[in-house]
Amino acid sequence: MRKRLYKDADHSDIAESLKSLAVNYTRLGDDQTSLKFDLQAYQMRKRLYKDLDHSEIAGSLNNLAINYERLGDDQTAKNFYLQAYEMRKRLYKDADHCEIAGSLNNLAINYERLGDDQTAKNFYLKVYDMRKRLNKDHDHSEIAGSLNNIAINYGRLGDDQTARNIFLQAYEMRKRLFKDADHSEIAESLNSLAVNYIGLGDIQTALKYNLQAYEMRKRLYKDSDHPDIATSLNSLAVNYERLGDDQTAKNFYLQAYEMRKRLYKDADHC
Repeated sequence: MRKRLYKDADHSDIAESLKSLAVNYTRLGDDQTSLKFDLQAYQMRKRLYKDLDHSEIAGSLNNLAINYERLGDDQTAKNFYLQAYEMRKRLYKDADHCEIAGSLNNLAINYERLGDDQTAKNFYLKVYDMRKRLNKDHDHSEIAGSLNNIAINYGRLGDDQTARNIFLQAYEMRKRLFKDADHSEIAESLNSLAVNYIGLGDIQTALKYNLQAYEMRKRLYKDSDHPDIATSLNSLAVNYERLGDDQTAKNFYLQAYEMRKRLYKDADHC
């Protein structure tokens, strides 16, 4: 209808429809068709804004990066993420802005995928500092998320002790934010702490956190099948295996396997 309304001429509404179609095809698992629509939206926005900097063009660059990442082309994704980042810096005059923080975070994840954990750390730290300034050092879920990402990064760099301290900061902030109520982000922190304690060789403490994450996820999802519960079951299996209890480990592995089969309707899944 929008194409008919605007006689097939370029229009921001048509570009928005193209973007929405790209999102829809991504949700349907058709990343190649999604890329096609993202490229069309990007080209139209460039024509509409005469190749000048614009938040919608930066958004399209970011969407293209995500799309290439989903298609496994992390190098091309990096190039688009960098273009989006540079444009947003120009748009907001290098001032703190949530979109710049988002670009920094995307670049950190991208460099991690490319195996450059040191560069990823530098970007994660920039995101964290910017989010603290944006939120006046108050507790915020995005700051807690940044802490969690930094901790994971230190773990990847082999510094499990520093990682643990930062994981604990993220966990404590999330507990304050959600008033100690069950929440998926608190469960994520519990799971992260479990992984960290395994890295530190404290398997018994890891088990404690894994069990807490599992119980919370069961409450959150009303004992229904959920990928996070399957992850917890698998983590518990690994934990019991490391404790030498192979029989209990087997039972948890089987539960995780059966749940994942139900979740993915017995279809192939990585």
